[in-house]
Amino acid sequence: MGAIADPLVDQTIAYNHALGQRLAISGTPSFVFGDQMVRGYVPLDGMQDIVAMVRDNAN
Repeated sequence: MGAIADPLVDQTIAYNHALGQRLAISGTPSFVFGDQMVRGYVPLDGMQDIVAMVRDNAN
């Protein structure tokens, strides 16, 4: 499998890398819910609780 020779791919990767640095994301998994950063594994029920809380706060 060869490399993708498309400048847009390189640009997208560079943008995402810079965004990760600005948000201080240094590992996976990391999630952003609204203005809340969640690092590391979160069980499904925990994710659902976070999403519900963010949605409630948005209304």
